[in-house]
Amino acid sequence: MKVFSTTNDENMKDLKERSGKLMNINDNFYKFIKIRDQSKSHLNIVCFFETIGTHVKRKSGIGLNVSINLGIIVPKASATVQGLDPIPIEDTHSRMCKFDDQNRNGYKNITETLSQWIKKLHEPEAAHEMPVSLIFGSLSGG
Repeated sequence: MKVFSTTNDENMKDLKERSGKLMNINDNFYKFIKIRDQSKSHLNIVCFFETIGTHVKRKSGIGLNVSINLGIIVPKASATVQGLDPIPIEDTHSRMCKFDDQNRNGYKNITETLSQWIKKLHEPEAAHEMPVSLIFGSLSGG
Protein backbone atom coordinates (compact mmCIF):
# COMPACT_ATOMS: atom_id res chain seq x y z
CA MET A 1 0.00 0.00 0.00
CA LYS A 2 1.39 3.38 -0.99
CA VAL A 3 0.76 5.95 1.75
CA PHE A 4 1.97 9.17 0.12
CA SER A 5 1.60 9.38 -3.62
CA THR A 6 3.53 12.59 -4.37
CA THR A 7 6.54 12.30 -2.06
CA ASN A 8 9.90 13.04 -3.65
CA ASP A 9 12.24 10.30 -2.39
CA GLU A 10 15.32 12.55 -2.66
CA ASN A 11 13.72 15.24 -0.48
CA MET A 12 12.68 12.62 2.06
CA LYS A 13 16.30 11.39 2.33
CA ASP A 14 17.38 14.97 3.07
CA LEU A 15 14.92 15.12 5.97
CA LYS A 16 16.20 11.99 7.69
CA GLU A 17 18.00 12.52 10.98
CA ARG A 18 21.74 13.07 10.52
CA SER A 19 21.43 13.40 6.73
CA GLY A 20 24.35 15.16 5.08
CA LYS A 21 22.20 18.08 3.97
CA LEU A 22 20.71 18.69 7.43
CA MET A 23 24.09 18.34 9.13
CA ASN A 24 25.53 20.90 6.70
CA ILE A 25 22.68 23.32 7.48
CA ASN A 26 23.25 22.82 11.21
CA ASP A 27 27.02 23.32 10.91
CA ASN A 28 26.57 26.52 8.91
CA PHE A 29 23.94 27.84 11.31
CA TYR A 30 26.16 27.10 14.31
CA LYS A 31 29.06 28.95 12.61
CA PHE A 32 26.74 31.87 11.93
CA ILE A 33 25.71 31.99 15.60
CA LYS A 34 29.35 31.92 16.74
CA ILE A 35 30.26 34.80 14.42
CA ARG A 36 27.24 36.80 15.59
CA ASP A 37 28.08 36.07 19.26
CA GLN A 38 31.51 37.62 18.75
CA SER A 39 30.07 40.79 17.20
CA LYS A 40 27.99 43.57 18.74
CA SER A 41 24.82 42.03 17.31
CA HIS A 42 23.76 38.89 19.09
CA LEU A 43 21.05 36.43 18.22
CA ASN A 44 18.51 35.01 20.67
CA ILE A 45 17.08 31.66 19.68
CA VAL A 46 14.33 29.51 21.10
CA CYS A 47 13.48 26.02 19.86
CA PHE A 48 10.22 24.13 20.29
CA PHE A 49 9.29 20.49 19.69
CA GLU A 50 6.09 18.46 19.69
CA THR A 51 5.34 15.81 22.31
CA ILE A 52 2.46 13.96 20.64
CA GLY A 53 2.93 11.66 17.67
CA THR A 54 1.26 12.44 14.36
CA HIS A 55 -1.38 10.15 12.86
CA VAL A 56 -2.76 10.54 9.34
CA LYS A 57 -5.85 8.97 7.82
CA ARG A 58 -5.69 7.63 4.29
CA LYS A 59 -7.85 5.44 2.12
CA SER A 60 -6.33 2.06 1.41
CA GLY A 61 -6.22 0.55 -2.05
CA ILE A 62 -9.55 -1.13 -1.37
CA GLY A 63 -11.27 2.03 -0.09
CA LEU A 64 -10.97 1.48 3.66
CA ASN A 65 -9.95 4.32 5.96
CA VAL A 66 -6.58 3.54 7.53
CA SER A 67 -4.85 5.43 10.36
CA ILE A 68 -1.08 5.58 9.92
CA ASN A 69 1.12 6.46 12.89
CA LEU A 70 3.98 8.69 11.75
CA GLY A 71 5.13 9.19 15.34
CA ILE A 72 7.05 12.23 16.52
CA ILE A 73 8.18 14.25 13.49
CA VAL A 74 10.66 16.49 15.35
CA PRO A 75 11.97 14.78 18.51
CA LYS A 76 13.50 16.82 21.31
CA ALA A 77 17.03 15.88 20.26
CA SER A 78 16.44 17.34 16.80
CA ALA A 79 14.79 20.54 17.98
CA THR A 80 17.72 22.33 19.50
CA VAL A 81 20.93 24.16 18.89
CA GLN A 82 23.99 23.34 20.96
CA GLY A 83 23.73 25.03 24.35
CA LEU A 84 19.95 25.59 24.25
CA ASP A 85 17.17 23.68 25.97
CA PRO A 86 14.21 23.16 23.63
CA ILE A 87 10.72 23.81 24.97
CA PRO A 88 7.99 21.18 24.57
CA ILE A 89 4.62 21.98 23.03
CA GLU A 90 1.92 19.48 23.98
CA ASP A 91 0.60 18.70 20.52
CA THR A 92 1.34 17.02 17.21
CA HIS A 93 3.78 18.45 14.67
CA SER A 94 1.03 19.85 12.46
CA ARG A 95 -0.90 21.32 15.40
CA MET A 96 1.95 22.73 17.49
CA CYS A 97 1.39 26.27 16.17
CA LYS A 98 -2.41 26.07 15.98
CA PHE A 99 -3.60 26.75 19.50
CA ASP A 100 -7.23 26.18 20.47
CA ASP A 101 -7.09 29.03 22.97
CA GLN A 102 -4.76 31.31 24.93
CA ASN A 103 -4.68 28.93 27.90
CA ARG A 104 -2.56 26.30 26.13
CA ASN A 105 0.97 25.92 27.54
CA GLY A 106 2.54 26.18 24.09
CA TYR A 107 0.75 29.46 23.44
CA LYS A 108 1.81 30.76 26.84
CA ASN A 109 5.46 29.72 26.31
CA ILE A 110 5.67 31.42 22.94
CA THR A 111 3.90 34.63 23.97
CA GLU A 112 5.93 34.92 27.20
CA THR A 113 9.17 34.53 25.25
CA LEU A 114 8.10 37.13 22.70
CA SER A 115 6.96 39.52 25.44
CA GLN A 116 10.32 39.27 27.20
CA TRP A 117 12.15 39.97 23.95
CA ILE A 118 9.89 42.93 23.12
CA LYS A 119 10.54 44.44 26.56
CA LYS A 120 14.29 44.14 25.95
CA LEU A 121 13.91 45.99 22.65
CA HIS A 122 12.61 49.03 24.52
CA GLU A 123 15.48 49.08 27.04
CA PRO A 124 18.58 51.17 26.35
CA GLU A 125 21.18 49.15 24.37
CA ALA A 126 23.54 48.92 27.37
CA ALA A 127 20.77 47.47 29.56
CA HIS A 128 20.63 44.16 27.74
CA GLU A 129 23.11 41.98 25.95
CA MET A 130 21.17 40.62 23.03
CA PRO A 131 18.82 42.08 20.43
CA VAL A 132 16.12 39.67 19.39
CA SER A 133 15.44 37.13 16.66
CA LEU A 134 13.22 34.05 16.68
CA ILE A 135 13.38 30.53 15.26
CA PHE A 136 10.76 27.82 15.75
CA GLY A 137 11.01 24.13 15.07
CA SER A 138 13.69 21.72 14.07
CA LEU A 139 17.16 22.62 12.96
CA SER A 140 18.60 19.14 12.72
CA GLY A 141 16.06 16.79 11.28
CA GLY A 142 13.40 14.52 12.49
